[in-house]
Amino acid sequence: MQAEILLTLKLQQKLFADPRRISLLKHIALSGSISQGAKDAGISYKSAWDAINDMNQLSEHMLVERATGGKGGGGAVLT
Repeated sequence: MQAEILLTLKLQQKLFADPRRISLLKHIALSGSISQGAKDAGISYKSAWDAINDMNQLSEHMLVERATGGKGGGGAVLT
């Protein structure tokens, strides 16, 4: 028999973290990119963007800092 525990964390009665969001954060940390992190986590870019916005708004501190792409390149960093 094998047991599995899945974490779901709510703040202010709103979803803050669940396995999908934790996977997204892990992949962003590894790739330095929201786009690549979303792809690696198996979710759409828009879903990733929305999840990051939700987590950043619910947290006292930014979880993901974004740099706009373009000539110098963009990126994302977990704080």
